[in-house]
Amino acid sequence: MDGDPAHRLTGDGSAGASGGYEACVELYYLAQLTPCLYVQPGIEWIGHPGGGDEAPLDNAVVGYSVVGVEF
Repeated sequence: MDGDPAHRLTGDGSAGASGGYEACVELYYLAQLTPCLYVQPGIEWIGHPGGGDEAPLDNAVVGYSVVGVEF
C-alpha cells in the first residue's frame, strides 16, 4: 500500500478496489401500543453493497420489526 487513502482492504487484508460507494435508505415507524409496549416496523434499501468491491452484490431490501417492553 502506498498510503493513498483511496485504497481499501478486503476481508483477508489484501488491497481492494478504490472508489465506489454504498447507499442506504431506511424508513421506520414507532407505534406505542400501551405505556410500556411498542412495535417498530421498518424497511431498509441497500444499494451497491460492498461499494467498489470487485465481486459486486445485488441491491437488497430488508424488512424488520422490533417489539419493545419498557419498565
